[in-house]
This record gives sequence, C-alpha cells and structure tokens, in this order.
Amino acid sequence: MKRLLIVTGGGDCPGLNAVIRAIVHRAKQEDEWEILGSIQAFNGILWEPTEVVVLDNNKVAGIHFQGGTIIETTNKGGPFAWPVKDKNGRWKTVDRSDEMIRKLQNMHIDAVINIGGDGSQRIS
Repeated sequence: MKRLLIVTGGGDCPGLNAVIRAIVHRAKQEDEWEILGSIQAFNGILWEPTEVVVLDNNKVAGIHFQGGTIIETTNKGGPFAWPVKDKNGRWKTVDRSDEMIRKLQNMHIDAVINIGGDGSQRIS
C-alpha cells in the first residue's frame, strides 16, 4: 500500500477541511493509498514523538461543513527555520530539512500534498 501525507500550512482558512475530505475520498477510490495527516503542517513530522493521524472516510465525514482544518495548521517555524533554545536560553533557528526528509522516507511516505500559500509551497 502507498502512503500519502496531507499537510496544511500557513494561516487557517474555511476551505481546508473540504480539500482534506476531497483528497481522502479520491485517494480511497484507488484503494491503494493510506492517507495520513501531519499535525500543524510539517511540525507533526519533526516533533518527537511524531504526530500524524490516519485519515479515512469515517475521520473526514462531514468536515467539509466546518471551517479550518482537522489536522491543524501553523505559520511558524518549518524545517528550514526550526526554533530551538541555545544553552544560554536564547532562541535561534536551525535547518532540519534533511532530518525531515529522512523521517518521511522512514515513514515510507510516497507522496505529500501540501495545502497552503506561497510560503507553505516553498517549504515543500
């Protein structure tokens, strides 16, 4: 079975749940995809422990009437500017993009659909 990861990044908006639902319904028609959702965009992949949810027809039933996103979103951080505290307690950012790619490979993710604006797409 192939694995598809859905990510919603950037600001929250009314149509995100409808898009998530449509992706899940269409992918399930192929009957060869397991669909996962990363909590708060790519943060869910980078957090320890990883925070992803399985998205199936039952999980997305009726969500197209709700605004926002059931897998949450964020417009902070991202793998290229991940916030960390240094030993002096000051915040800095580090690039964790290589780590994110390794984690996606280890999770056997075959495809990523990133729903968001231009900043979110640059991360993808």
